[in-house]
Amino acid sequence: MKDKKKLLYLTTGIVFIILLSIIGLNTENIYNNTKNFDNYIVITNVGEFPENFSLAEDSDLQVFFFDVGQADSILVVNQGESMLIDAGNKEDGELLAEYIKQLGITKIDYLIGTHIDEDHIGGMYKIIDALDIGTLYMPYSTVDKKCYNNIKDSVNNKNDLEISIIDDLENAIFALGNASWQVLHVDNSDPKVTNDKAINNASIVIKLSYKETNYLFMGDASTKIEEILTVKNIDALKVAHHGSNESTSEKFLEQITPQYAIISVGKNPHKHPRPEVMQRLEDRNIIIYRTDENGTLWVISNGEKNSIIIKELYGYNLDGANRKISLLDTIFPKFYLHECYA
Repeated sequence: MKDKKKLLYLTTGIVFIILLSIIGLNTENIYNNTKNFDNYIVITNVGEFPENFSLAEDSDLQVFFFDVGQADSILVVNQGESMLIDAGNKEDGELLAEYIKQLGITKIDYLIGTHIDEDHIGGMYKIIDALDIGTLYMPYSTVDKKCYNNIKDSVNNKNDLEISIIDDLENAIFALGNASWQVLHVDNSDPKVTNDKAINNASIVIKLSYKETNYLFMGDASTKIEEILTVKNIDALKVAHHGSNESTSEKFLEQITPQYAIISVGKNPHKHPRPEVMQRLEDRNIIIYRTDENGTLWVISNGEKNSIIIKELYGYNLDGANRKISLLDTIFPKFYLHECYA
């Protein structure tokens, strides 16, 4: 019996040493570029913009669709002024703030939280903490939600900053350098709503115009909202809800006639973007870009018709949620256990 126990202890010890060796092998490079985060290892070194990277001419409109996985974050820049629409998941906020600073931007003139879902506003409090904010717009909500409470806490720590509510849609037109943006939809009627579909349909929908070009940012709005919009002649569409089949109807595409469709999407259990949506876009010969396949997208235009250029910034992955690797992943690296938000 004693011999069996000794053999068991010896075997257990050998297995433990082997596991430690495997962990060491798999984490050798990871630990060089990470910091501890509870029981996870969070990769923080995601590379830097090339030394010669810089914004385009100030006269050009520039829009960055950041690769934040199954989430949204869009930066608009013109004439030294900037607007950030959404800020990804909580884990994305620090990376987004770092990259925005690398662009030479220290102030966000307009910070927009389209609706109170984690994958749109989770990282926003870190943006507020790290950068100067001109005005913060969000739908009116009294829901006790962690991602929303984080924002309120950060706002309370900033002097002269508050969460502003847009109600008067007819007058909700703002200048951004030589560009302008307009709120086409927001629903502040039920601040206590917790239903996912209702929260999505409360989304701030924004039309951005620069000379002869127009851009439409749909948040997570569904076909129900599409049916009440009268907007036309859109050059680039930020597809709603990561390509969910609850949005981007054939009728809506026929109405807005976009040349480009940008889908912000990452690993997810919902099979976004849905094949039906992709088919509708392809049937209309719309040029499709996806952040999960094309990386961060840098859109540049001088405002003339057909002047839009889209550059794919490979490797600029700001998806903090899917850069989170559990200790089990270091032992079995082929089976990643990523967090994902709908």
